[in-house]
Amino acid sequence: MQIKKINETDYPRLLGQISDPPRTLYYISRENDIEINDNLISESKPNSLLWRIANDKGLKIICIVGSRSYTEYGQLVCEKLIEGLSLYRDKIAIVSGLAIGIDSIVHRLCLRHKIPCIAIPGSGLNSDVLYPRTNVRLAEQIYENNGILISEFEPEVRANVWTFPLRNRIMAGISDLTLVIEGKKDSGTMITARLAVEYNRDVLAVPGSIFNVHSEGPRELIKQGAIPISSAVDITDALGITEYSIKEVSKSLFDSCGSEEKEILDLLDSPISPDEICQRTGFNISKVLVTISMLEMRGLVEERYGKVYSKLSLH
Repeated sequence: MQIKKINETDYPRLLGQISDPPRTLYYISRENDIEINDNLISESKPNSLLWRIANDKGLKIICIVGSRSYTEYGQLVCEKLIEGLSLYRDKIAIVSGLAIGIDSIVHRLCLRHKIPCIAIPGSGLNSDVLYPRTNVRLAEQIYENNGILISEFEPEVRANVWTFPLRNRIMAGISDLTLVIEGKKDSGTMITARLAVEYNRDVLAVPGSIFNVHSEGPRELIKQGAIPISSAVDITDALGITEYSIKEVSKSLFDSCGSEEKEILDLLDSPISPDEICQRTGFNISKVLVTISMLEMRGLVEERYGKVYSKLSLH
């Protein structure tokens, strides 16, 4: 992974609008690495993620932040929201801070659902200092899947107490809106949210239990005017993204399936029994039943009266 400086023409469009933008930004991006004479050079490619962050006004950037010591509820919320946002993966990118906790969950879900991913750590980008050390492999996976890592710190700068507030302002400044999953009142998550307000960006928050200390931050933000959200549609509405047609949504869901899931879905032009699926695919009954259960959990099929029905509209 080669560390390069972002040039003036590739400077993030929204980040340049805040009151205290960083003068220098470093980045790592596989999309912009071109091999010439065994040397890697930087070149901004049209439609690469770096180019889109700087130039594509149609790309909406969502900052998602939350607790390091997250709850099961916070994880489930992330899974639900990001799966819903995956339908709009050609229109959005998601930013988080590479930290342990909700940040890591967000990045991994982006990789799973093939959503463009931007990681902004609280350290330099050199692999020897990248923070946290437990997420170095995650950073490599983001690079390998055409995501991008960005930092204003010199590559060898180690994470420190003063680096994280500076990192948080970049996360808020580079994004159209900031979504808070969980966070205590005095957490770094709340710093990011307050900066987003200062930069005149929308702040969204997930309501949580009044008994959960990790829901203090979101409750406080909602009292101050943040938008409470319960679905991906609430987020896309805040961004002004037009909803896809049923056919477009169905195709996106189908494309996100594995090969065995697709093979079964392809058979469901009309309802058929699990036994018939076995006969036509050659899968054993155990594999068919497990795959049907997974598809049913994701809302793609339903089983009634011994037959499997598709809930997709692909034609």
